[in-house]
Amino acid sequence: MTNFLEKARQAFNDGTLDQAAQYTRYFLAQNPDDPQGVHLLATIALIQKKPATTIALIGRILPSLSDRDPILAGRLYQTLGRALLMETHYEAARSAFVLSVTYFPEEAAAHAGLGEVFLQMGKYEEAANALSRAVRLASKEPVIWGLLGEAYAQAQQYEQAASAYKQAIKFCPSETSFYANLGAVLFHLSQWEDAKINLEKAVLLGNEKYETFLSLALTLLSLGKILEAQNIFENLLKKHPENLHIRLNIGSFYYEIGERHKAEEIFLSIEQKAPDSELALQASFNRSAILLEKGLWQEGWDCYEKRHFFTQSKVKSSLPLWDGAEGEGAVALSLEGGLGDSLTFLRFLPLAAKKRRLKLECPAEFQTLLSFMPNLDLKNLASPKDKIVARQSLNSLPYVLHINEAPSSEPYFNIPGEKETDLIGLSWSGNPQYAFDKRRSLSLELLEPLKDIPHIRFLNLQREGECPAWMEKAPLHNITDLARAVKRCALIISIDSLVANMAGAIGTPLWLLHRRGGDWRWKHHFWYQNVTLYESSSDETSDQTRWFVAIEKIKEALWAWSRQGDRH
Repeated sequence: MTNFLEKARQAFNDGTLDQAAQYTRYFLAQNPDDPQGVHLLATIALIQKKPATTIALIGRILPSLSDRDPILAGRLYQTLGRALLMETHYEAARSAFVLSVTYFPEEAAAHAGLGEVFLQMGKYEEAANALSRAVRLASKEPVIWGLLGEAYAQAQQYEQAASAYKQAIKFCPSETSFYANLGAVLFHLSQWEDAKINLEKAVLLGNEKYETFLSLALTLLSLGKILEAQNIFENLLKKHPENLHIRLNIGSFYYEIGERHKAEEIFLSIEQKAPDSELALQASFNRSAILLEKGLWQEGWDCYEKRHFFTQSKVKSSLPLWDGAEGEGAVALSLEGGLGDSLTFLRFLPLAAKKRRLKLECPAEFQTLLSFMPNLDLKNLASPKDKIVARQSLNSLPYVLHINEAPSSEPYFNIPGEKETDLIGLSWSGNPQYAFDKRRSLSLELLEPLKDIPHIRFLNLQREGECPAWMEKAPLHNITDLARAVKRCALIISIDSLVANMAGAIGTPLWLLHRRGGDWRWKHHFWYQNVTLYESSSDETSDQTRWFVAIEKIKEALWAWSRQGDRH
C-alpha cells in the first residue's frame, strides 16, 4: 500500500495530477485516515480548483490530528487556509493560517498565506507584517516580495512598496506585473521618469493589462507628454468602451487639457451607469470643478463634497460634523489639500466665525495670517478653554454655509507695509510632487528676457533654489514672510501656486502664467481682482514651445507697464 503513496507522489511531482489522485485513492481505500494521503489528495484538489473538496477532505481528519507531527499539522492547516481563501471565507482562512503558523512557524508559505488573507480583508498593516516575516524566511521568493509590495502599496507606504517590488524584480526579472506595479508605485512617489521606464518595460515584456497602459498614460500626462498620453487613453477607450475606470481617467485627462465639454459628458455617463458606485462618486467630485466654473454654485459644492467618500479628506473624529448652524460650543476646522487651496478657502472664515467660535487646526505660521484678516473678528476664535463640540474641513465651508453665488473677489488680507512701485515679484516653479507640475511650471531661462526691461526691479519669490543675479531675494522662511514680500510688490508674475493665491488675497495685481486647461478658479468667475491670464499656447513637451507666446506677450505688456508713471 505504501507503494501506491510513493507512486502518487511521483506522479504529482511529474505534474500528472489525475494519475496522482488515482494512486492516492488506492492508498486511502486501505488507509482512510492517513493524514499524509489525505493531505496529498486535498492538495491535488486545490490545484485543480476544487476548494470545497479540499476543505471536506482536511475537515474529515482534523479531529483526529495528532500534535506529534507539528510540521504535517502546519501544512494541513496551510492547505485548508488556501482552500478557504479561494472560497472567500476570509475569517476562517485567517484562523487556519494562524494555526499553520503556530504549528510550523518556520514555514514561509504559511506566513505568506496569512498575509494574503489580510490583503483580502483590507488589513494592510497586518498583511505587511505577515509578509515581512515570510520574506525573512524565504528572502529569494519573488512572489512573496510582490505580495509585500502590494500590501505596502495598499497601505500607501509607497517607498517600502517600491523597495519590495525591486526585490521581486531582482529574483524574477521576467515577471511583467512586478514592473507594472513598481511603475504605479513610482507614479505615486512623483518619480515620473522612473515610473515611465518601468511601465514601458512591463509593456515590452508583454503586459497587456489595461491598468498598466492607464498608469503609463497618467505618467506621460504628468511628464507633460500630452499627445503620447492622449494616444494611449483613446486606444484604451476603443478597446474597453464600457470600462468606467478607464472612462473616469480619460474624463480627467480631457478636463486637464481644457476640453471641459468632453470631460463633463464622460463624468455624467459614469454617474448614470453606476449611480451607487465609488467611481460615480469620483465622477461627481470631478464634475464639481466644471459646475463651479460655470457658476452653478449649489450643485457644484454638493458634488465637491463627494470627495470625502473616496479620499482621506474625511474629517476623522468621534465629534459630529458641523452643519453650518449657529449654536453653543466651538468648531474645529482642519486644513485640506495644499496651502494654496487653504489660502483660497480662508475667505469664508469670517462668515463662519459669525455663527460659531472657531479653532483653525493648522501650523503656527498659517495661524499668524488670521491677524491680517480685517473682516475676521478675532474674538470669535476659540480659546484653549473652549470646548470643541464639532469638526469640519475648511474646504467644506462653502457647502455648510450654503454659498450659492460667486465669492467676493475683494482682498481679504491687509498686510502692513508699503508697496514699492518698481518692484515685480516672480514665481515660476511649483511643488514638483504635484501631478501636473511639469505643465504648470517653467524654466527660469524663459524669464530672462524680462531682465532687460528698464526701470524695474525683480524679486525672487521662490523659496527653494538659487537666486539669479538679476533678481533680489526675499527672506521666505514662512508663509508670513511670503505675504510681506508680496505686499512689497507692485505686480506679481506667477504660475498657479501659493504665490498667485497670496497675491489675490492681498490684492496685488497678478499676471498669471496659466497652463492650458488649468484650475477652474481662474476662469469665468474670478476669485480675485486684478488678474490677467497668460495661457500656455500648446501641449508640446518643451517649456520653450509651450510658454513662448505667453512670455512674449508678458514682455510686451511689461515694457508698457514700465513706462507708466503712477502705479498706485
